[in-house]
Amino acid sequence: MKAVPPFPYYGGKSRHLRFILPKLPQTKRYCEPFAGAASVLLSRDPVEVETYNDLDSNIVIFFRVLREQTEDLLKSLELTPFSQEEFKNALITLNTEGHSDLERARSFFIRATMSRGARPYHGAWNPSITHTRREMSGAVGRYQVNLERLELIASRLLRVQITNDDALKIIRKYDTQDTLFYVDPPYYHGSRSNSYCYKYEMSSVQHRHLAYILNNVEGYVAISGYHSDFFDELYEGWYCSKDKINRNNELKSERQEILWTNYDPETFEKLNIKQAPKQTKLEEVVQ
Repeated sequence: MKAVPPFPYYGGKSRHLRFILPKLPQTKRYCEPFAGAASVLLSRDPVEVETYNDLDSNIVIFFRVLREQTEDLLKSLELTPFSQEEFKNALITLNTEGHSDLERARSFFIRATMSRGARPYHGAWNPSITHTRREMSGAVGRYQVNLERLELIASRLLRVQITNDDALKIIRKYDTQDTLFYVDPPYYHGSRSNSYCYKYEMSSVQHRHLAYILNNVEGYVAISGYHSDFFDELYEGWYCSKDKINRNNELKSERQEILWTNYDPETFEKLNIKQAPKQTKLEEVVQ
């Protein structure tokens, strides 16, 4: 059973699925250490063991509540108006303690679906001025479409284990020869125009730590990112597949999505590349 992501998400891969999916082998185990909106996981055929992980506890709570309290969450969201006041209050809920998981899940969905630029923590409220959809405000129409997707997503999540942990720990824990890691970390700052897009950003040192781990796993790895010399260095020797150039971003600047793989993306034959990336000191790597 395939589904689509429940909301737009900065860095999400909904627009790149035709490029990414054919390049992912069908293994017995599948893990997303930086899962976000789970665009890729929800679009794939299920496998024996599937793991969703994200460091942001709010998005993890959303998916867990969607799976375990589906009816209650859907009812609360159906009664939520497309409102600037709701949008403002939702951020307060996400940033303070003492709220139920159901209310946190509702608040995250509000921020994710009503924000400009698909940035739940940093985006502004995004109403429509003239655009319409379904004979109503385009923004309200989009919100309704996202709501209608949730029941199918909840059903798909019943077979997925959901974790809230550091990505490096997850990769070490779930690594086997028959695991596929689809890795979609925050975009490297040197390859993008916006500075504040994720709740948890990654420095260049953290990207190096991640690359060291990924260069030494037993499983299959596919990692997404924008093209940059930095990533070419970190994943030297890997297969590098390039999507078409995209100008559909806020600054209309050119961006090209890349998929680095430690296997041939056509035959799925794994490379023998276990090594540390250049200029990475072993003592710098998080143990």
